[in-house]
Amino acid sequence: MPLSDRRALFGEPASRAPRCSCEELNAKGGVLGRKHRAASPRLQGRTPTRPCAVASELILKDSVDFLVGTAHTSAEGPAVSVVAKENKIVFIAPIPKTDQLTAPDKLHPTSSAWPPTTTIEGGRAAETRGQVAGDKGRHRWLRLRLRSGRDQGFRRAPQKLKPDVEIVDQQWPKLGEPDYTPVHQRSDGQKPTQCSLLLWAGTSNVLRSR
Repeated sequence: MPLSDRRALFGEPASRAPRCSCEELNAKGGVLGRKHRAASPRLQGRTPTRPCAVASELILKDSVDFLVGTAHTSAEGPAVSVVAKENKIVFIAPIPKTDQLTAPDKLHPTSSAWPPTTTIEGGRAAETRGQVAGDKGRHRWLRLRLRSGRDQGFRRAPQKLKPDVEIVDQQWPKLGEPDYTPVHQRSDGQKPTQCSLLLWAGTSNVLRSR
């Protein structure tokens, strides 16, 4: 899990929870007589390479039984899932929402993805916004989502619900973007009637006033 910069808003509690659970289990004698230990290495960088290296090290050197993660980018979960598959280790993904984790050619028996995928989440968001829009002609939608994932569930869903829905723009700001002026200017020019913010790690606070 990431334990630095904005991503630590997810990484810190996600790393703390397993440690607390291990303490509770160990206080009761463990599971089948075995004590539990949670290892939370600090991840640096934002590419799948580093998490895969950490996952391999945990498996080969620390002999872990489970892997839990990741939270940096959508590419990292599927990459670590491959490492888990090759080593026959259980991989639990409590945060990544990419469709690639549950795609038929990527899913395997030791991989478990808990959150709704971005297609499910995006489709539901589009459905909800469609209900809010009603039949009042409010069908010009703008979508803002971080660059870490670009699954297209939100784009596909509206047209199924309302054929006259128009996605006027999709923007992909980077995490920690210091200046959203270009985002504001571009979105104002599109004149959307609704905006869907699929952002995280405090980024949405920057845009809330708009």
